[in-house]
This record gives sequence, C-alpha cells and structure tokens, in this order.
Amino acid sequence: RILVNVVIFLTTGIIFFREANKTDDAENKLKAKLILVGVIFLIIGSLFYSIFGIVFIALIILLMSVLGFYGGIVYPVWIAKIFLRNKK
Repeated sequence: RILVNVVIFLTTGIIFFREANKTDDAENKLKAKLILVGVIFLIIGSLFYSIFGIVFIALIILLMSVLGFYGGIVYPVWIAKIFLRNKK
C-alpha cells in the first residue's frame, strides 16, 4: 500500500515539475525544482521512517522536504535572491 502511494506521489511530482519547467520564466523553473526536491525528500524520509524505523534521520530528511515545499510554494524573496542572483 505504501509503495502505491509513493509511486503516485512521485509520478505526480514529476509531471508537475515537467509542466512547470517548460516555461521561460526563471522563477517558475526555480519553484518547480524546489517542489521536486520537496517531493523527493518527502518520499525518502517517509520510506526511512516506515521501512527502517530510523526516526532521527527520517525527521531530518522530512525537514528538508518541508523547506523544499516552503521555498516552492511560498517563494520568499530571500530564496529568489540566493538562487537567482546571477539570472537578473
């Protein structure tokens, strides 16, 4: 059951990344990359927690997932300054 959820979530994340990455806007491409990072870390962290039971490492990985989603969805100004400083 968890494998089906992981495959669905990963497929949806990759489709979203591919569609958002087709644009010419650098900010949209960065948002897509950050959300993809969030998806990948969420899958890895949840697998670590459910299969191996390694809570501490899973929580660190899930924290990185939250940061990826935060950067991609909320998209604060400081993230744009860090990642897009050479683009503008």
